[in-house]
Amino acid sequence: MNSDRHVIIVFHGTRLSSAVQDAREFVRRISSNFPDHQVYPAFLQFAEPFFLDSLERAASAKARSIFVLPMFVLNGRHTEVDLMQVFSEFRRNHPEIALKVSTAFVEDPSFFKWLTAKIRENS
Repeated sequence: MNSDRHVIIVFHGTRLSSAVQDAREFVRRISSNFPDHQVYPAFLQFAEPFFLDSLERAASAKARSIFVLPMFVLNGRHTEVDLMQVFSEFRRNHPEIALKVSTAFVEDPSFFKWLTAKIRENS
């Protein structure tokens, strides 16, 4: 598929192969809802494809912009340092590609609403 819409869903990463498969299946399920997007999985550590590799894959597919969705509940070292280091390296080689990054889940009002509903349903 040739698309201008590229999304990378970034997971922390794990050495547990079943969890890696779960992450890939999650991305496949999300991707099926967006047939006009190219959606890639990525991991910060322990599993492949690594985040930089997924960014490079999108660049090879002629992406002009990439939306990055980190699967992190809180801001911390991974969101504030590790992801930013990968972005810096990627931008040095691909300054023409726009990168848009989602916030940590706690900063998203819809996550708060979802979490509140889950607590109400189960307590």
